[in-house]
Amino acid sequence: MRGLQGVSVVNSALKKFHEDEYTPQTLPMSENVTRYWDRYWGRCAIKLKPGEFSVSAAEEVLVTVVGTSSAVCFRDTSTSMAGMVHFMLPIAGLSYLDRSTQFLAEEYGYFAMTRLLNSMEDHGADLDCIEASIVGGARLWRPSAACAEATVRFIRQYLAKQKIPITVEFTGPRKPKKIYFTHSHRTPDVRVLEEYTSTIRKREQKYLNCVRADWMLPTR
Repeated sequence: MRGLQGVSVVNSALKKFHEDEYTPQTLPMSENVTRYWDRYWGRCAIKLKPGEFSVSAAEEVLVTVVGTSSAVCFRDTSTSMAGMVHFMLPIAGLSYLDRSTQFLAEEYGYFAMTRLLNSMEDHGADLDCIEASIVGGARLWRPSAACAEATVRFIRQYLAKQKIPITVEFTGPRKPKKIYFTHSHRTPDVRVLEEYTSTIRKREQKYLNCVRADWMLPTR
């Protein structure tokens, strides 16, 4: 499984949104991710917001917090490489009868997943030796329930199609989760958070709104 193909990128001018502390990147990208020193792990950490991904070939820890969104952690068993992508399919409010927009929402997922795997391959990963872990998908607020379920369902189908084995899947309970992942551990360290804070919620809601505007509305 090399050179993943079949992903078309939607070319569109991004809608103008008021930027604030909750505004994430909406088109999957690895530039300008936040790095900090994690005292618990005693090493550099890369913190991902919704819509971001990163590849680590060093002793860096990949960190994110998921609520209704999901994160996929990839590990190359033949090298010291790990990757993580944090995203959500933007299908909230869409009719199941509208196949064109359903397809476009899934295309966003293909773009997010494939961009990370291609980046890992560019950094020397062997895609035939990749295994994955899935975390997230909690139904924390009503409009996001369909997004949470569809995202996890899509991830499973994508991994099956690419013949990537799933090491572990953690989609419950209905609480947000903080994820730590490094190549030296086969599965991510997942910590269930008791509170769905306003920061997490506002970031996910704004991310979902931005994705729908950036990725879907310009094409309709």
